[in-house]
Amino acid sequence: MNVQEALDTLKSLGTEQNRKIYRRHGAVEDVYGVSQVHLKDLKKKIKVNHNLAEGLWDAGNHDGRMLGAMVADPKRMDGGALDRWAGSLRNRIEVDAFANVAAASPAAREALERWIESDHEWTACAGWKVLAHLALDDPSLPDEYFEP
Repeated sequence: MNVQEALDTLKSLGTEQNRKIYRRHGAVEDVYGVSQVHLKDLKKKIKVNHNLAEGLWDAGNHDGRMLGAMVADPKRMDGGALDRWAGSLRNRIEVDAFANVAAASPAAREALERWIESDHEWTACAGWKVLAHLALDDPSLPDEYFEP
């Protein structure tokens, strides 16, 4: 599946009701309104496809970004890629999806420390969200890491 095929599939699965819901939660840009059930089904079909994920994120469509975050390979998300995605965040829904990928990246700790200091609202939010993921999921981090 290429980016255009994925976007066409997403468009066919969207509903007006879901568009209203997503817009109410901050997705005011290009949004198809694809349900989480359909996104999860597509993720199962696609599995991990980082090139597709990059293309979907760059396409700028809200639903494409959600699917892109689901099929991205966190191991391929270096500091530059993480910064690029974080700098383009536009709403809380995107922050949540992105943080799931970013927290699993080897560059997560370095990146979150930069993002927390960002003047860009959604980038800073992503930093705190990734920190929360690490606090819950990374037993190698000592308590002292979180004290500052």
